[in-house]
Amino acid sequence: MKTVVHTAQGMRAFVAEFERGRLPKEAWTHQAQLTVGHWYLLHHPRARVLELLRRKIRRHKEAVGTANTDTAGYHETITRLFVAGLADFFAAR
Repeated sequence: MKTVVHTAQGMRAFVAEFERGRLPKEAWTHQAQLTVGHWYLLHHPRARVLELLRRKIRRHKEAVGTANTDTAGYHETITRLFVAGLADFFAAR
């Protein structure tokens, strides 16, 4: 599965696979995280997006066999950075 999506329909399908735990491990890249963050910012209040991503990324990591530890799995700093950066980018436009 490609991590590059160019349409709203493609983004919706990509996020759906992520949320169902069916997105392959190798497809979860930084670009994928930005795509999902973008989708969530379009559909949820910014104050809720970090909590949603935190929970759903951890669940995805577990679904593909990656443990959520201090050195692997979900990374809070990257997620916070991406949410803040995306929100600021959209606010400026």
